Amino acid sequence: MNHSDFDQRVKTIQRNAFFYFLITTLIAVFVTSFLVPYTINTWLEFVGKEPVALWWHGAILGCIPSLPLRSLILVAAAGTWVAMLFLA
Repeated sequence: MNHSDFDQRVKTIQRNAFFYFLITTLIAVFVTSFLVPYTINTWLEFVGKEPVALWWHGAILGCIPSLPLRSLILVAAAGTWVAMLFLA
């Protein structure tokens, strides 16, 4: 393998990694822009307060590249949905 072939493969891997990161972040932004306001506003309404969370609050949280945070948001939204089946 030539040195130039190796450099080309490294550049391809870097480009693919960047696009993977970009696509997963965009998907996370889209999903969390719905789930975070749903979760927060549902619990605020349950305790009698005004809903205050907007879609872009969730989108900002979706920009954080943290898999545990994204997983927590999914679990919280699912837990909220199940809890509201029984509480509301």
